[in-house]
Amino acid sequence: MNPPRKPFCLNPGPSKKQALLGFLMTLLAGWTMGRAALVPGYFRQLDFECGGYISGFAAHPAGRLYARANVGGVYRSNDHGETWTWLSGDLPYPACHLPWGLAVAPGNPDLLYQSTGTSYTATNDPGQGIWKSIDGGAHWRQVLSGVRMAGNDEAQYGGPALLLHPANENEIWAATRGDGVRRSTDAGELWTRVGGATFDGFVPCGLCIHPGFPDQVWVAGEGGVYVSVDHGATWTRLRQCTRAARVERFRDGTVLIAGLDKGRAFLWAVTSRTWDDPASYVITDRSASFAEVFSSLALLKILRDDQTVIAGGNLVTKRSRDRGVTWETLPMNQDESGSPILWHHARDTKVGWGRSELLQDPLDAGRWYINGGNNPGVSTNGGVTWRNLSRGLGEMVCQKAVFHPTRPDLVFIPVADQTCLIITDGGRSGTASTCLYKLLSTPVTSWAVRLLVQGDRAIALYNRWDAAGARLAVATGDYTQWKEIKPKGIPLDAFCDGAMAIDRADELLVLAGGTTGPGQGGIYRSTNGGQTFVQSKGLPSGLFVGGKFSYFGNCGVQADPTKPDIRYYLMPQGGFLRSEDRGVTWHEPCPGFPRSAGALTLDPRRAGRLWAAVLTPGTGSGLLRSDDRGTTWKPIGDFEFTAPRIDALGGRIVVFGKRPGDTWNKIYYSADDGSTWGEITRKDYRFPTTEGLALDPYRDNQIWISTSGRSAAIFTLTTGP
Repeated sequence: MNPPRKPFCLNPGPSKKQALLGFLMTLLAGWTMGRAALVPGYFRQLDFECGGYISGFAAHPAGRLYARANVGGVYRSNDHGETWTWLSGDLPYPACHLPWGLAVAPGNPDLLYQSTGTSYTATNDPGQGIWKSIDGGAHWRQVLSGVRMAGNDEAQYGGPALLLHPANENEIWAATRGDGVRRSTDAGELWTRVGGATFDGFVPCGLCIHPGFPDQVWVAGEGGVYVSVDHGATWTRLRQCTRAARVERFRDGTVLIAGLDKGRAFLWAVTSRTWDDPASYVITDRSASFAEVFSSLALLKILRDDQTVIAGGNLVTKRSRDRGVTWETLPMNQDESGSPILWHHARDTKVGWGRSELLQDPLDAGRWYINGGNNPGVSTNGGVTWRNLSRGLGEMVCQKAVFHPTRPDLVFIPVADQTCLIITDGGRSGTASTCLYKLLSTPVTSWAVRLLVQGDRAIALYNRWDAAGARLAVATGDYTQWKEIKPKGIPLDAFCDGAMAIDRADELLVLAGGTTGPGQGGIYRSTNGGQTFVQSKGLPSGLFVGGKFSYFGNCGVQADPTKPDIRYYLMPQGGFLRSEDRGVTWHEPCPGFPRSAGALTLDPRRAGRLWAAVLTPGTGSGLLRSDDRGTTWKPIGDFEFTAPRIDALGGRIVVFGKRPGDTWNKIYYSADDGSTWGEITRKDYRFPTTEGLALDPYRDNQIWISTSGRSAAIFTLTTGP
């Protein structure tokens, strides 16, 4: 009988004396980690001024604007949207960067509230709840915790989810994702649940209290519309529907409700002679004017003249001059003059997708703002043309930066929506020169998962938002001409990762998403530049390796930088795999490796050295190192990972995780192969949504940080840690 395998294929364990010494050192480390030294240096933000989704606004009567980005926190503008300042830099939890509701007190432009969280953040994320700022967003204090919110869920296409009572700004109404409607009467210090069990499991999308009817509260959401005529004491359900997104009200009491029901947009008008009696309400269907809208009618706004109404869904926006009876389609032409748009393709002549909120400037009724999936815009001619407002916005979802092998200033960053950014100045300007979305002959909103570069050839792996699925785009030379490829022999549901051969520009591996099995998810190999693929062998069956929007960070497939035939793959649940025949077949060189999601990187300047950051290591630190191409591994340091990110270069290591004493993830850096560590993150630069870390191979003192919603940043070390 063979002896049992040792964990992680380690060499014989330490003696009792060594184990005791290690235990004492671990205790000492845990005692000191709360005061880890900061690495001297400074940040340079790369906003890119596009991307992401500005999902809504809040305005103070004096003119100050606030905006919320669906996955990128909150912004402030003091100049009517011409420039923006980010306000979420010191919030340390991922949920804090997923705002849903946003409200500013009419009596104080610096008194601000936001509700944060979404359905897919960890249920124990401390950032979920409601936050309050008394200094215009410079600092935040959590005033309600332990409740679920719906930022970046479908409910975001509606609103408002956070509402200050028009007669009393200390009274705040808040929607939650299934945890009831909440109310505070003391400026957010104490909260009560309104309506008993009425709203249990209900997800409100929009709240409405008109100043002329201060005791009547309307709640629209997923499942229907409710109204209370006694300040929330009792509630009446008016009508069921798939999703009621918004409620607006005229001064005479007439109510408009917009949303989605049975796959079609709807617009209802509610009238009554006795508003205190919901039984007297009459609902009239006015949906016929929006028959071409197959998404939710999420945009609904009654302008200050109490006659004009703006309504729409996604790419259709209309205006009514007679209180919603008749409608005309607004041109919504995009004006680029004086404000170039990085993502703008020559064929994009209209304002982009995601129009769900319109705001009149508090000081100028003729100045309109609209949100959108690329950036907010402003119109001064009644919605005919719109100018982009992007300066200071940086809400893109970015993946790990990729550096060209011979051109120091050429950097690629895979991104959501615009596919891939191309930076030609090493990041010095704080923006990109162009993006792949703009360079493709037919623009399609896509989410790139990996950019592969070998020699003068670059290949982008991305997932299109339309039904076409996964694709590749190939470019050579100056990277201004890209050709999209629909590969054969590989499932096209989703691409999750990939790697190019270091010695053959036409050879690559691609990780197809889904569950592993013949003809299903797994690794596929191409030797003709991605035209056709053959599935590799040796992967365990029945394991989920990622999906269209659920691939696993920067773990996955990599090519050895010094051994052309060797490839590596860290499976989300299936351990660590290696191939010695260029990815044709795979095996486990270390069967004791943790069966856990994680991130894998290799040090191209240290032959045979690999690093892995895993969620559940089974022993000691979650940071593992191998010096023999993955045959044996040993724990390094004292790390715990919940969203592992890692990079290594020439003995320098950067990771995103926790050490003893940490209450949130931080970015740590080591210049000596993990022997000592310093912290990079600090006040106003927390980066809790870090998606990728990249050590600059040309500038040894620079680290590129890619985030899910705060674009990217470069940290420059001024000395060692």
